[in-house]
Amino acid sequence: MAQTRRVLGAARVARARREEPAQGTEEQDPDRAPPRDSRDSGRVGWQSMMTELTEQMRAVMQPTHEMMGDISSQLPALECKVESMDELVALTEQVVLLEEHIRDVRAILQLADD
Repeated sequence: MAQTRRVLGAARVARARREEPAQGTEEQDPDRAPPRDSRDSGRVGWQSMMTELTEQMRAVMQPTHEMMGDISSQLPALECKVESMDELVALTEQVVLLEEHIRDVRAILQLADD
């Protein structure tokens, strides 16, 4: 949760930085291009901010990625357990049918004794 707040804060800062140069250029003469150095420094600042944002996103996503990896590694064992449970259910149904058949046979044998 704290990491998400940091990422959102970084995104707000990035948005504010993007808007600042746009506001500054409105006051300048539109026919005059900004000096090359300021464009390069703005580009470098933007790239470093994007790099920082990317690193923060990785930090947020890494625990989720690890958790998904753990779950994925446990899936084959879980699938085997489900198959075993299916087999157990089938065997239980067969036992129930056998018990019913034995009851019927016992009832028939008791009738024969009477």
